[in-house]
This record gives sequence, structure tokens and C-alpha cells, in this order.
Amino acid sequence: MPVKILHLNFKGCLLIISGSAETMQAFLEYFEENYGGAEEYIRRHIGLSDEDIATIKNNILIPGQIP
Repeated sequence: MPVKILHLNFKGCLLIISGSAETMQAFLEYFEENYGGAEEYIRRHIGLSDEDIATIKNNILIPGQIP
């Protein structure tokens, strides 16, 4: 069923996932200011521990790159 919904409003879906760099920067600044950033949001609202977050980072980040 979700595929049918996406097909019916494909243009709307594209608008949601294709924001400009300025829009993304504004969102990230808002998110940081209001929620303390992604890690803090995950700790407070999702309930993951620092250890959980470290495990996720170790699994998805490329060694040697700044997280």
C-alpha cells in the first residue's frame, strides 16, 4: 500500500526528500538549538545509552573520518 501512496503523490514525496542545502542547514541549526543535536535527542527521547550510541557510530562511521 505505501508504494501506491507514493505513486499518487510522487511530486510531494520528492519535495520532502530533496531539500536545498540552506533548508538542511536551517533544520540542523534548529534541531541543535531545540533538542541539543542528534545524540542528545536519541538519549532523551529514544532512550539509547552512550554505549548504544558508540556502538552505532562504530558500525556506520568510516575509521579516520570526523564523526
